[in-house]
Amino acid sequence: MDRPAGIPIEALRLKILRIERGMTQREWAEFLETSQSIADIERGRIKLRGDIVEALTRKLHINPSWLFGVSDKKYITTPVEILPKVITTDEHGRENILLVPSHAYAGYPDNLHNPEWMRTLPSFSLPLDKYRDRTMRCFQIEGDSMLGVIEDGEYALTIAVEDIQSIKDGHPYIVVTSNSILCKFVYKKDDQSALVLRSSNTEYPEITVSFDEVQELWKVVGKICPDISTYLYQNRLHKILQKIERLEHLLPQRNTTKSTLSDENT
Repeated sequence: MDRPAGIPIEALRLKILRIERGMTQREWAEFLETSQSIADIERGRIKLRGDIVEALTRKLHINPSWLFGVSDKKYITTPVEILPKVITTDEHGRENILLVPSHAYAGYPDNLHNPEWMRTLPSFSLPLDKYRDRTMRCFQIEGDSMLGVIEDGEYALTIAVEDIQSIKDGHPYIVVTSNSILCKFVYKKDDQSALVLRSSNTEYPEITVSFDEVQELWKVVGKICPDISTYLYQNRLHKILQKIERLEHLLPQRNTTKSTLSDENT
């Protein structure tokens, strides 16, 4: 958006932020909790007050230096501590992989800082170089929200994420909040203030979790399947569906042939 002559850059950028969020000037003023006239600020008639700058920083993580044209960095990325608070090791001092069964989900968020509780969880190691010297955890998945990716009863093998900004959009992660453990495809919101969580099963609604709510974040790198019969069943079902699809393609041809023969006999 070009800046009209005489309009301060902070007024133009305030307007840009409002338009990006689809708000009217009145809605924008209410959101920013200000008595100043947004219309007058955008027209350059009055100066932008500090309380609006503070609200933009607090609510949307807007960088004040960007607002006033000093920096190209639009958002302030506040560091969020998401590394695991407790790890366990074996007799050789190597990190174990803790296994979090679904029945432990209720207690896990409340005991992130509790070594004694964490040691009650099963632990194991994998004899593969790619999984050595990594902080890993294994979460049992419950339900069908990630159907086709990780099934009910399977285990998501995960690696700890150090920086929330480093996540790869569209990849499955385990997101631990203060009251839940969620396995979802994860995306960062454009304003860098929250994560958007989506299920592979479209019957489940999209979930938004602010960065501040995230306690731990684990990248799914594999899974453990305790029951191969599920996949054998799915494979048989897939073959049956393929045969039905082929038959559906043949049926119209048969009908056409029958109609042609009937016309010849007539």
